Amino acid sequence: PTGALIAGNDVSLIAGQNLDNVGTLHAANNLSAVAGNNLINTGLI
Repeated sequence: PTGALIAGNDVSLIAGQNLDNVGTLHAANNLSAVAGNNLINTGLI
């Protein structure tokens, strides 16, 4: 795999505008992703 990795037990991401994921988001428990406008995912969740 290529790209960035964000991992943890509980992961919370908050973006005021767009949230663009091109890497990997992984949570062992809870994962929350909130975007003010668009959440664009071309990676793995």
